[in-house]
Amino acid sequence: MLDYLGFPPGYDLYGWKHTGVIALYMATKDMKLIQQQCGHSTITQTDEYLRDLGLFLDYDILDTFPPLN
Repeated sequence: MLDYLGFPPGYDLYGWKHTGVIALYMATKDMKLIQQQCGHSTITQTDEYLRDLGLFLDYDILDTFPPLN
């Protein structure tokens, strides 16, 4: 398929996985759907995957805020 489409050597279709996951998340915001689509065993794995793709802030910084009383 890649040859047919004219992609140079070294390309593979795996990169489209990230593109598809980002598009699905942006359209649905459904973490469980993303988990199922990716075959992740835990929602934590999905959360980390989406963070690696740049979809979430580093929420650890929010833990430094003082508690509300």
